[in-house]
Amino acid sequence: KFTLTEPFAPFLAVNLVGYIAPASVFGTVDPAKVRNMPTSTAPTVTGGPYKFDKWVPGQEIDLSANLAYFNGRPHYDKAIAKIITDATAAANALINGDVSWHYKLGEAGAGGVSKAKAASNVVVHTYQDLGYIDFRMNTRKGHIFDNVLTRQALASVLDKSSIVQAATQGAGAPLWGDIVPASWAYDAASVVKYPLDVNKAKSLMQQAGWTIGADGVATRPNPSGSGTQRFVGKIRVRAGKPDRIKAAEIIADQVKQIGMQLTPDPTDFKVFYKPIQQGNFDVFIAGFQLNLDPDDWSTASSDQLQPEHHEGQNWTGYSNPELDQLINQERATVKATDAETKAARKVIFNKIEKIISGQLQTYMLWADVSSMGWSTNVGNVQAGGGDNVIWYDSEYNPTARAQWYSKSGK
Repeated sequence: KFTLTEPFAPFLAVNLVGYIAPASVFGTVDPAKVRNMPTSTAPTVTGGPYKFDKWVPGQEIDLSANLAYFNGRPHYDKAIAKIITDATAAANALINGDVSWHYKLGEAGAGGVSKAKAASNVVVHTYQDLGYIDFRMNTRKGHIFDNVLTRQALASVLDKSSIVQAATQGAGAPLWGDIVPASWAYDAASVVKYPLDVNKAKSLMQQAGWTIGADGVATRPNPSGSGTQRFVGKIRVRAGKPDRIKAAEIIADQVKQIGMQLTPDPTDFKVFYKPIQQGNFDVFIAGFQLNLDPDDWSTASSDQLQPEHHEGQNWTGYSNPELDQLINQERATVKATDAETKAARKVIFNKIEKIISGQLQTYMLWADVSSMGWSTNVGNVQAGGGDNVIWYDSEYNPTARAQWYSKSGK
């Protein structure tokens, strides 16, 4: 039983989609030490349909049927999770029959997904995901994107459709707000969109105080001291993410038209976020995953600014009292039924989206279109109706996986 001190609409969606750890095992353990506990790498307690057998680092994790599972034993006697780090190799393993389920088939790209769809022994489910990719700017005073007019100029000079198509090979849907089409709260009419208009973009740059120099780079009086500031910066992007790197390269090329000199900077994930969390960056491209409930608090509220708040994810430095008030109002709005609650909250979400897409502390790029693949020998798979339900079933609902079985009996 959970007793809350105040109404909190996203409680179930935010807090109960993960796994609940047994207090008998972890209740007295320092959370910082959990990762290194023997029971973390060889668990002895399970509430799911399978129990742990062994882990071969870098190769596989072996599970066996839990005969005491509350919903009845699963159909498979054993389940082996193969560790395949290369996206193409993982897709080929499915096609070749070496694995029976690949829940991140989309990482193999449009070509890999098409190849899997063409295989007679594979069933592919493609769906609108809850994930998205965005372009987050540092709006703190003195940084090149500290003026909303500058950010609107960037949005007006970019050809979003061509960027998304080239970067994702069609596996992404252009996005203008931070609520994706797969979400119940999505409303395409609630966001501000920026049609391609180079002349308008140049005018906005001038209004923001920037002048394009003879070398093609814009300058303005230095807001942090004497002299001038050149519009020169880096697009921080994760190495090993070809779609994001491609987007960064296209963006860098298109913004040259209005005097912005931005250079893609592919960076290893291990060190990617450190300067971002400290506020020392120009702009970065990253991926985010919504919960079933699209709560904006951690990424857009002033309460979650970094580095002021260590656990926050509002890295842009953007602060807006009106936005804060709307986010708090949305989170506290609870009605008699789920439908009534969603209807009331959606009105508030629309106002939030209008501010976020208008102020552009974050320029949204695309919503993910993802794919999963199964062997045709796997039965009782309920893939859903083109939505994201199967993703949550596969990730957070082990009961669904317990119903899968081998059609051949092997």
